[in-house]
Amino acid sequence: MKFRIVIFVPLTLSCAMLTGCRTPAHYRAQADRVATTAVDATRNSVIGSDEAFTIERPAITLRRRLMAVQDLPAHSAATLSTHELTPPPHWPTEAHPVPPDSTNVVSVLWNQDDTVELSLQDALQIAARNSRDYQSVKESVFQSALALDLQGDAFRSTFAGALDTEVSSDRSGDDTVEGVENGLVTSVSKTFKTGAAISGQIAVDLVKLLTGDRESAWGLSADATVSIPLLRGAGRHIAREALTQAERDVIYAIYSLEEFKRGLAVRVTEAYLDVMQANDRTYNAQRNYDTLVASAERARSVAEAGRLPEIQVNQAHQDQLRAYDRLVGAKQTAAQTLDRFKVTLGLPPDAELTVRRDAFSRLVADAEARGTDTTSIPDVRGVTVMALENRLDLRATAGRVADAQRAVVIAADALRAEISLLGSASAGASRSLGSAGQGNADLELSKGILSGLLSIDLPFERTAERNAFRNSIIKLEQAVRDAQDAEDDIKLDIRNGLRDLAASRESITTQLEAVRLAERRQHSTDLFLKAGRAEMRDLLEAEESLLSARNALTSAIISYRLADLRLQRDVAVLQVADVGIMTESPLTAAAQAATTNPGAENHE
Repeated sequence: MKFRIVIFVPLTLSCAMLTGCRTPAHYRAQADRVATTAVDATRNSVIGSDEAFTIERPAITLRRRLMAVQDLPAHSAATLSTHELTPPPHWPTEAHPVPPDSTNVVSVLWNQDDTVELSLQDALQIAARNSRDYQSVKESVFQSALALDLQGDAFRSTFAGALDTEVSSDRSGDDTVEGVENGLVTSVSKTFKTGAAISGQIAVDLVKLLTGDRESAWGLSADATVSIPLLRGAGRHIAREALTQAERDVIYAIYSLEEFKRGLAVRVTEAYLDVMQANDRTYNAQRNYDTLVASAERARSVAEAGRLPEIQVNQAHQDQLRAYDRLVGAKQTAAQTLDRFKVTLGLPPDAELTVRRDAFSRLVADAEARGTDTTSIPDVRGVTVMALENRLDLRATAGRVADAQRAVVIAADALRAEISLLGSASAGASRSLGSAGQGNADLELSKGILSGLLSIDLPFERTAERNAFRNSIIKLEQAVRDAQDAEDDIKLDIRNGLRDLAASRESITTQLEAVRLAERRQHSTDLFLKAGRAEMRDLLEAEESLLSARNALTSAIISYRLADLRLQRDVAVLQVADVGIMTESPLTAAAQAATTNPGAENHE
């Protein structure tokens, strides 16, 4: 018998050392694997996405590259990235491994030493890798998956073990008693999704007296308990509610991520177009100023020849000064707009980058083509049906109504009597220094102790539960109102979006004609002035009208582009990948298809 004990203790120590020597890096990798697997599976089931989810950022981001290459000032290492931080004392080894360098379609930008010129797709992908808000939303999804894993752990078989050794010396009596007690307890427990729970443990004791006759003994005992709720707390719908809600929370987090990606794409596009508009206004202001400088010089020459009154020369010079002031303001606005654009991308505002110079000309050509196409305005009803079918945030509000309904069921269950069936069984005996002389204990199941208990807690006092039940009904009503508000807001956004789209399209047509008229007016007025049939005031007014018309056309083009994109976002046909690549979808054909199938229902 002693041989078995001597062998058992070293084996137990070896198992304890093996299971206790897992590194923080191991647990991090395990958590990553569990969370990403849950997110990938849920995304695939609820939105059909097969993209591999990750919250890891590349080791070398564009932000870090720009900070280094352009020698930008930094306050601390945190400005660059987490991987640049100096580990504090006792930092766990490899707890934060360095991911591989970024390789993607904008990697060519990583090695540019001069000013970086971005296309819109470049900007979207950079924002996906550098936007701090986007990273926070992805981390929320990841954390919801970890919370789901924790709730699932409540229904897994849980194993535990404890090993202790105690050396004691009792000198309170006439004789000193010294000894060693070793104890090993292993246990297993499991909660079932019906509410039942079972647990059991086996304990092994080894005691050895170091004085007197140096007796030794070992004890062996086992026990098991089971509890089964029969009324209150019984049933899968009650016992696994926390797990069900955790599953729903992962879905809601994924919905929020998808909606955030669309919103981020629109915000980045809006910031990009703001830069283009500011640059175009600066260009127009520069052209206007150059023209007025030439006009003022010509007016001075004509006045010196005695063919133009001095007052008209002064007018030309005064407009030249106003044009210069306007040019300075336009440059300042353009610089401020560019800095805000950089921050939107998650980049430092002092980095040297700008938008591509040919982007605006392509935008103008596209807007002119669409602006003259009056057949592509989608139908209000069709677009509304599409939005109600596609919007993930609306699905989330509907899901929260179902959550509130389940909460009513849970609260109603808490009002019932609690009836539980309990059972326990134990066998064997333990040993201590005081019982070392009794010899070894054996695990004889035939001499075990069995007990059963029926516990009834009658619902005489349920004040807290009563109030919780009433509050659950109120929260259900609130959830229904939230769902109604969400649906009405979406409909309102769709209707306003379609109006904005139609108005901006009409505005493009109007402003294109306004620019043509202003250019003809400016040209003819200049000819009349040279022929002496117009005054300088007429030319200055024509130049002012031309500048206003050009800026108004730019505003109309930008407004149309944003109205179109916002409508795609609101209808949820705008597709944005995790890496930021944006795929637009025309609304006309899809809206017509939705109109022919108005009975389409929202789904979870």
